[in-house]
Amino acid sequence: PVIASVVSYTSAYYRASRQELKRFETVSRSTVAGNAVECIAGRQTIRSFGVQHIFQSRLSIAIDEASNFSYLMIASQQWLNLRLDT
Repeated sequence: PVIASVVSYTSAYYRASRQELKRFETVSRSTVAGNAVECIAGRQTIRSFGVQHIFQSRLSIAIDEASNFSYLMIASQQWLNLRLDT
């Protein structure tokens, strides 16, 4: 009974955290996709004004943020595995 309640509490805590992380990851990935589509659609204008570095840095920042949330999701999964094993 005690172990089942601990597992149940841990599982509920993990699910809530995982759901929020998944939401953040989805939002950050949509930002990456939006920036990529914007760069592809406006590539001639971007080149003509010589502002490739601005769009490249914006896309790099969006990719970094998306990677951070992916890393946090993997870390939370490892945390749950550790909690359930001990």
